[in-house]
Amino acid sequence: GPTPPPRDASEAWYTKEIASCGRSKCWQRALLLVEGMPGLSLQPNSFTYTALLSTCRKAQQWEWALSFFDQACASGSGHCVEI
Repeated sequence: GPTPPPRDASEAWYTKEIASCGRSKCWQRALLLVEGMPGLSLQPNSFTYTALLSTCRKAQQWEWALSFFDQACASGSGHCVEI
């Protein structure tokens, strides 16, 4: 199965993992990783959202990509990225 996040995982670690999900089209794991970040006091950044959008696109899950695009824009954190 997938490797669990290390205890000291950073935003960069999550972004790298999400990008690797894109290469293997494991979009569900990518979603779970992003959703779990706030519970570890980590916030997705523009690189994380870009990796997630790319993963969803590669897996032809455009509905999820649009949902997270809207979330990134609505967060007000300045992480609204272009698809």
